[in-house]
Amino acid sequence: MSESDLHKQLVAAIVPHIALRVSAGGLLFVDGAHDLSDGCPPTLSSVRPDIFARGRITKDVIIGEAKTAGDIDNGHTFEQLQIYFDYLAHEQSGELWLSVPYDAAGLGHRVCRQVRRAAGRESVSFAVFGWMFGRITFSRSIRG
Repeated sequence: MSESDLHKQLVAAIVPHIALRVSAGGLLFVDGAHDLSDGCPPTLSSVRPDIFARGRITKDVIIGEAKTAGDIDNGHTFEQLQIYFDYLAHEQSGELWLSVPYDAAGLGHRVCRQVRRAAGRESVSFAVFGWMFGRITFSRSIRG
């Protein structure tokens, strides 16, 4: 499986969970073709998240980003996450969801904590979802 295929799988795995969270009537924007998507996510500053969702009633905002293991701990990801944390800090209720391969969940959590602390946005919560794909899809989540 190519990294691009894995990235698509990581995005597709988290979309239904975000859709449930924002509930019926909420807006869900997914980068790439997806049945649940209302279109392309908005650009935030200079970056575009893989998923952007806003609840209609609760106004919850979730920014979803998928990263392969080799793409988590680098400057581009740090820049993206900082922009997302800054954006979410100005929302009434916002959360960052990071979708990664199962064995990279700890690294994803560490990077999110590090970037959030450096950005001074400790009030913004996040969740890292680690996925193991096979005959049965298995996941775990780590909240921060």
